[in-house]
Amino acid sequence: MVEKEHFKWYHKAYSQDRILFENPWSKVFNEEKVLARYNYSKQENDEEIGYFGNTNPAFETDIIVPNKVAYLKIHVMDGGRVEEDGKEIRKFYEEIKDYEKLIIDIRGNSGGSDHYWQANVISPLAKEPISVSNYLLVRGDYGNPFYRSRGIKLKPISHLDQDILKKMPEEVERNFQRYWKVTKTIKPKDPIDFRGKIYLLVDYRVYSSSESFAAFCKDSGFATLVGETTGGDGIGIDPLFFSLPNSGIVIRFSSMMALNGDFTINEEVKTTPHVKVSAVPSKDYRYDKAIQYVLNEN
Repeated sequence: MVEKEHFKWYHKAYSQDRILFENPWSKVFNEEKVLARYNYSKQENDEEIGYFGNTNPAFETDIIVPNKVAYLKIHVMDGGRVEEDGKEIRKFYEEIKDYEKLIIDIRGNSGGSDHYWQANVISPLAKEPISVSNYLLVRGDYGNPFYRSRGIKLKPISHLDQDILKKMPEEVERNFQRYWKVTKTIKPKDPIDFRGKIYLLVDYRVYSSSESFAAFCKDSGFATLVGETTGGDGIGIDPLFFSLPNSGIVIRFSSMMALNGDFTINEEVKTTPHVKVSAVPSKDYRYDKAIQYVLNEN
């Protein structure tokens, strides 16, 4: 359910770019009963609105071991701060480009915008284009206008290569009618030429776009994941929305069943780290087991 304090953000996000968000999302948020339910006037759309209610940087940095181990903590994938934060993050990368290890900590990060991690982590640190492919399964028809608006062309399950189908969970063929194979490619942009090892710290609160980041890092080999299994549900497109007929309350839901790179169901098994250790964070790095693993790993 979309809470009242988040409605303004959703309305602005799905109404400001008519080309990218061609009607299905915007239509839901502009229904008269919905606007009445949330006591919202379209004139309010001109206000500066942040989903996270925060004008501070979404990240912080530290040097754990001088000249050897650097640390980047990303609290939220704040889509409103991509460029602003990106300038400072890039300065940090320049300072630590010759370090042996970079720890990127997204523990407790429940998501936001994929653009944040793509622009501020992958693009500056990648040495060459990085691609990851995923299969997403669909059933039902409600999502059709949403998919069309994004240029997504679904294919019948029967068109899947049999060797690929055999790798998928058995319920795919039994319970789903269509699929979409999506390949996400992120290209370097003014790369820093960081040659050290990259570690990504994760926990059960990593969700949505943060989960998308974790899954991308694991499937591509961009980083070594350390910590606990994530919260899942980060592969695919934006959630879909519909309004309840009488109350006008807006409901959001994931419309696709996404498969990880190993063909397991993302929402079921989430993303499992390469190295499982306690992911409980500590301000004192000596007592943070995930960070200690990285420090002691050769």
